[in-house]
Amino acid sequence: QLQICGFLACGSCRLCSHKLFICTAKRIMFAESEKRQQEALYGGCFVFTAIMTIGMLTQSMLVISSLVFLVSLPAWLPYLIVRIRFIIFEKINGEEGVQIPSDKYDDKVFTYLYNHPAVNLRSKQNTVGLSDFFWYLLAPAHFIHQEHLESDTEKYSILKQVTTNIIGRPQNELCKLIEKYIEPLFDDITSNKRPKIVHLRHFFFTAFLKIFYELTFGEEIKDEKELKIIFDSANDVITALKFVKTRDMKCRHAFTQYLYDKLTKEHNATIDKHFSHDINHVVTDWERALYLQGVIFTTGTVQISEALAHLCVTLAQNSYGNKKTNLDPFISEMFRVFPLFGIAHRITSEDIKLPNSKEVLPKGTVLCFNYPEFHRRGYRQPSRFNFERWHKINKKTANFIPFGAKANRPCPAQHISMVWMKKCAQMMVDKVEFHTSILHTRSMPDGGLCLIVPKSYYANGADKNNTKLFRKTFYCKSVMTSFWLHEQFMNVTRSVIQLICGAYMLQDAKKKKLAKTWVEENERKMKKVQKQKQHKNKDETQPLLLDANDEDGDNNKQCVNNPEDLVYLPSIRI
Repeated sequence: QLQICGFLACGSCRLCSHKLFICTAKRIMFAESEKRQQEALYGGCFVFTAIMTIGMLTQSMLVISSLVFLVSLPAWLPYLIVRIRFIIFEKINGEEGVQIPSDKYDDKVFTYLYNHPAVNLRSKQNTVGLSDFFWYLLAPAHFIHQEHLESDTEKYSILKQVTTNIIGRPQNELCKLIEKYIEPLFDDITSNKRPKIVHLRHFFFTAFLKIFYELTFGEEIKDEKELKIIFDSANDVITALKFVKTRDMKCRHAFTQYLYDKLTKEHNATIDKHFSHDINHVVTDWERALYLQGVIFTTGTVQISEALAHLCVTLAQNSYGNKKTNLDPFISEMFRVFPLFGIAHRITSEDIKLPNSKEVLPKGTVLCFNYPEFHRRGYRQPSRFNFERWHKINKKTANFIPFGAKANRPCPAQHISMVWMKKCAQMMVDKVEFHTSILHTRSMPDGGLCLIVPKSYYANGADKNNTKLFRKTFYCKSVMTSFWLHEQFMNVTRSVIQLICGAYMLQDAKKKKLAKTWVEENERKMKKVQKQKQHKNKDETQPLLLDANDEDGDNNKQCVNNPEDLVYLPSIRI
């Protein structure tokens, strides 16, 4: 029927109608659920019927052609731009980049390389590549971020322990924080007895900022202006990572200054305890401020908020999601289908011979580990959400690494994340239900548009666990339709914005070369330091730093507490 409607149009609109037919057919064939198949089929038939009706009434082929083209945009433009972006990222690393798993390298090669001791470098890339781009997105905390530090450095060992001190809390203490900050969000909805439309990521974002603030400083944050400074900085990073906005370094620097002032001008026993093992003050106050900004208040807050947003959308769109049983397998399946990490890159420190093959990966090869693709290998119907599969599968032997592998610096927040996820999941299914019609993707750039309905909303005597009761109402159907229309419009506009912002930031990152320049500057400094040590006639108490007037001397600012200058290395333009 769709193809017949296309041929009824004039020759100028056949191309657009043919594209829409193909894309609609693909959506029908590859939809992850019967519900999505019905939506695609009915929606496509309705759209073409409406277009042909308007065309017959106006008797204008130009109107038909224009309508077919405009309506077809959501069906093919976002996917085309996503593909263009993916090709761009593949080209970033040039010939030295290797995608794993792929048609050439299977999931066994992925596991072998991911756990190989020589796949251990994070930032020492030979040419401009993903290291520079990731540093660019996380600036100004790029060089001190725990994820970017090499394992053999003293600062990595210190900051690894600091992270453990901050988030390594007993389970009951972590659950109390959820009861203190997250549960009131749902209590407000329940007490009002009214549904609420939210963007899930932002819904949880502020609450987790408060939680991490209390974990870090041992006190509540009460000043709304201070909270806004933290929120603006962390939110700017996540919007840049989603390519919906370019960086705003002004708000990021404002947060860095705020943390530095708090560390130096206020005595806080909790933060002193976190850094108590750094006796020689190897990590300067500026670096401590940047570490807290990048690791705790940005990465930590963004990842846990994103995980809960995925959980809520998954609860809304999958059967048995709003029941109390099977929550652990449900969370595991959610992490399998929608892993928080997309692609993680590692750099080889020596030549690696692949198992059962003569191929050797040379030193300096950039390995791009694709988590979503790895989680698809080795499963029956991998695109289908089926939490019951985890009743039979052993996580230790399955292709399942939502927090990385123990042999290769796993995510330090695995314990705290799982405690919070399970606590929140049980609390949410007891109090509310989730309804949404958005297309659930791993990146979820819109933050998860969702309708939260308190179970107290239902009439007295109704079955509070029957979600069909509310879905049949005119209100719910109207909201779901508005969600769908909003998503179609935003997919088109957002995809164009993402392409423009991504291209600009990629080009800017290639100019700045943050990771490459940092590595080169520090290697040059180490050579100078070694030369100084070799001069026996010099005083042993002379500081082993470059002279301030040296051509490389402006890099000394990284070793000095400098509250007036947020840029440690002027030669590295952040």
